Amino acid sequence: MSSLVSIDLGASSSRYCSDSGIISVVPNNMVFLPTMETSRIQSDAADIESNLEVQIVKHEANPNETPLDQQLQCFPVNVLVGIMAEKHRNVNIRPDLNLHKHEQMINYISAVLAVAISKVKYGLDENIDLYLAMPPIEVEKASVEFKRRLLGTYTVTFPKFNGGTTVEFTISDVQCSAESLMACTSFFFNGNGSIKDNAKKYMQGTVLSLDIGASTTDLAIIRRGQFLDKTGKTYKVGGNVARDNLGDMITEQYAFDLPIADLERTMSEGRLQLGNNYADVSELVNAAKLDLAKRLIQHMQTYFKQVNIPIQTINTIVVSGGGSMQSQYIDDNGEIVKTSEPMSYFVTQQLTEDYSKGTEVVPYGEEARFANIKGLFIKAKFDNAKKAQERALAQQAMQLQGNAVTTDGQ
Repeated sequence: MSSLVSIDLGASSSRYCSDSGIISVVPNNMVFLPTMETSRIQSDAADIESNLEVQIVKHEANPNETPLDQQLQCFPVNVLVGIMAEKHRNVNIRPDLNLHKHEQMINYISAVLAVAISKVKYGLDENIDLYLAMPPIEVEKASVEFKRRLLGTYTVTFPKFNGGTTVEFTISDVQCSAESLMACTSFFFNGNGSIKDNAKKYMQGTVLSLDIGASTTDLAIIRRGQFLDKTGKTYKVGGNVARDNLGDMITEQYAFDLPIADLERTMSEGRLQLGNNYADVSELVNAAKLDLAKRLIQHMQTYFKQVNIPIQTINTIVVSGGGSMQSQYIDDNGEIVKTSEPMSYFVTQQLTEDYSKGTEVVPYGEEARFANIKGLFIKAKFDNAKKAQERALAQQAMQLQGNAVTTDGQ
């Protein structure tokens, strides 16, 4: 038997989910230690996410190493992640947005780390089937490279967690799927594979999945519930564009630069903290989102020409991803205060004004940032059920064959 672990490798963090169905997040900021000796850094909390000093050993060497394999040299490795990395030094290594995901050591470590944490938390089987969400343009190459480098048996030690914790497991299979397709999968389907009631009406038309991440936007077309091959596309434009635009406007209006973390919070809340007070910057957030929407529409025009599908034939655009969410905060009374509409609103404005008045733009809904991992989990569960059925049929066939041999022998 095998357990499944699904992972959406992101720029700032990775979302992952195992057999349990519980979605968790692991940060992607790391500091690589020069030896396998445990550091002296102490944690301030007992949970595993606050104790991410991770020592990873892979027990099989790659017999067909390429120059890139030698350059990556992923394992063995001793790495600090998240809070532990921030305690070690201010400069942390993060994924490079200019490189493919399969070309970066940090993503291989994040994948193994997500499996190891899942093993600690949920006691998975020894054998792991790993599912990874990738930008559409990378899926084919990533499927080969991640499988080639990740298959094997690992020993992973968390020296700072629970007095020292070690797990062992074997990654026996790796599959990669397009992020935009996974986002649309979770828009259409529940976790058990049934069609969502509010999505049934979209199953008969042509749907564009517009998945806006932090640094990229992925597109894919689904027609009558089927993914159209070669419509997967990734553009290096995401929520960071709106965030950076907001930062420029805040600098111009308030005469100081916000750190990235504070700027992201301002973007998500629509308000700017000034000492003990808050300033309403919802109009600036709206302007930043509108600019991003205009850029997305420009890319969409190019996209539709490339796939030779007129934008006017698209019935629905489903907008998902962390960069698609509305801005809001919780006030002192525990009430949600919305300060800015989701990106679907601004995309609709631009789309209906100039291009296709008949196309409906639909926000993914709650937890839009988890659209990819939810869809990937649904696919993984379906694949595992199919494998189990195939194994059962194979065993049944062997038993029938054995019975036939016994009968002939008698």
